[in-house]
Amino acid sequence: MKNSAYSLLELLVGMAVLGALVSVGGVSANRAIVDAKGVKCLNNLRQIGIASFTYASDNQGQLPQSSHQ
Repeated sequence: MKNSAYSLLELLVGMAVLGALVSVGGVSANRAIVDAKGVKCLNNLRQIGIASFTYASDNQGQLPQSSHQ
């Protein structure tokens, strides 16, 4: 009858493989977060542009004025 318990070496190899997969996944997740922030920024700029052109079309071609002096 064969013993079904894992040896210490098998457990260590399994933990090493799992650690490598987690580290690769962490790098991929970080890259996805950075890419998502870039897309969000571009969308915000697009929305500002649309709002500015809409304002100008309603106000004889004048763009909104800054409140800073």
